[in-house]
Amino acid sequence: MKICIIPDIHGSHEWEKAKDIKADYYVFLGDIIDSWNNSWPDQGENVAAFASWVREDPEHRIWLLGNHDWSYLSQSRNGGNCSGHQNGKAGEIRSLLLANKDLIKLAWECDDWVFSHAGFTNYAIGYMKKVMHNLFEVHPKAEKNHFDSQEEYKAYMDELYKDFKEWDESEYSIDLLNKTFAERMAEYPENTHKWLAFDEKLDWDGCFSGSGDEVSQFCLWVRPHSLLEDAAYPKQVVGHTEYCFWNKPEVLTKGENTVVLMDSRDHHIMMFDTQDVPKGRTELDFNRAIKQLDKQICNLKSVFGMFTMGDDTLSDEEKHAKVLEEFPENGEFIWKSFFKSEEW
Repeated sequence: MKICIIPDIHGSHEWEKAKDIKADYYVFLGDIIDSWNNSWPDQGENVAAFASWVREDPEHRIWLLGNHDWSYLSQSRNGGNCSGHQNGKAGEIRSLLLANKDLIKLAWECDDWVFSHAGFTNYAIGYMKKVMHNLFEVHPKAEKNHFDSQEEYKAYMDELYKDFKEWDESEYSIDLLNKTFAERMAEYPENTHKWLAFDEKLDWDGCFSGSGDEVSQFCLWVRPHSLLEDAAYPKQVVGHTEYCFWNKPEVLTKGENTVVLMDSRDHHIMMFDTQDVPKGRTELDFNRAIKQLDKQICNLKSVFGMFTMGDDTLSDEEKHAKVLEEFPENGEFIWKSFFKSEEW
């Protein structure tokens, strides 16, 4: 399947490019709101326009939830604890999301690949199973509390529980998780106490990493390092973390696990073919490459800085040309991401 991936757009209009792209599916990886660039009312109008586009063909246009989006819906005490959270617009954003709650999912599967905002670890799913167990397994309420013998008590309880069925955790699936999320949203904002544990599991759920780099985080928060350490599914596609420095998907591997990262600094759209995945590399090799990139960028900035002393100053055009010379394959992306907005 050829899939057009729309990463964390954060209020931008980048998603509109998908309209001109031919693909089998279009998957938005979450974080539609909280822009550091686009102001209001553009942010709200952009959400409404995106929702209308998805609603035209919800079978092939998949809208997944992000942690920034969820921060306006969670009813836990710390649910809104997300960078860039717009308290002054919280009610308006919440209304926009609730108006389209029937379109939003937590995850999606295709050709054995699992798509979500941040990914699924075994640890986090194990905890979510316990949360769902408490939601699904409703014990019958006893009307009688006094018994003359243990035999009478046993007989009463046997009759009370004769039709009771324990929830089997093996029933857990992406489909069931989405159905549970849909039920939660259908009841929003009612029954807060019933859904509190579920809401909290979708929130940031860690102890040591404010950014979410812990295996305890569920699919809206976990970072690539922890995801690779404890991946619940061997093939996952995620956004959430801006690891794509080369204007193409970044594929990380560890053992049998492959994580395809799709978010970049400018949140540009990328294509993903489930049958033709680029060769991956280890996290160590990725970190080495990033350090090398950082060194090259710092060296260029130093050169540009030296040329700004005195009268012999490089123009923006000359700086641009030097960046293209240093990075012949990805010069435009590097220029836009690391140099264009800089003041020298």
